[in-house]
Amino acid sequence: MLIRTVMGTGHRPQYLPGGWGGYVAACSELVQKLTAHIVSMHKEYGLERVITGMAQGWDTLLGIAAVRARRHVPVQLVAAVPCAGQESRWPPGARELYRRLLGEADRVYYVFPGRYEQNRNCMHERDEYMVRNSDAVLAYYLNLPYGLHSAAEMRIPARDKGGTVYTLRFARKWAIENGLYIPVFNYCRERKVFYEPLRQH
Repeated sequence: MLIRTVMGTGHRPQYLPGGWGGYVAACSELVQKLTAHIVSMHKEYGLERVITGMAQGWDTLLGIAAVRARRHVPVQLVAAVPCAGQESRWPPGARELYRRLLGEADRVYYVFPGRYEQNRNCMHERDEYMVRNSDAVLAYYLNLPYGLHSAAEMRIPARDKGGTVYTLRFARKWAIENGLYIPVFNYCRERKVFYEPLRQH
């Protein structure tokens, strides 16, 4: 099996260890595992590129891991940015990290070139772009068992909402409609019922 491109989808910092103020430091071991996984996928499956949606939380951790993996194997980091100024309302530290990751990216793709207020569906359009252009998913989702899943066979609670849920549901739909096996590896070991609030950029 060839996996040329992998994408990520996962929760914002409030659902990650460390929360909004310290998730990057608190998730250092998780980033190490992600980095090793990316290196392994390059060696075993021919992985060439990693797509991150550049949101705060899991997307940022995946971007950091891809940059570190690039020190060991020739993988590219693709930043799929939903709109211009995505980070404009973020805290200063988050904006700085965002811009550093953009600078590290081998390719920056703006799904919508304008501002969020001009196209409030751009976040979902970004999610769909990543699914359509990827062969596998690295996820962090609270209501899916840890480990490997087939996208077409995932069972997601009907009441769950938010960007991660939307992306996983679209991956399932895409896999079923196109007869694809899309592996989804979920890194989250914690299980709890939650209903994600309206997504943040």
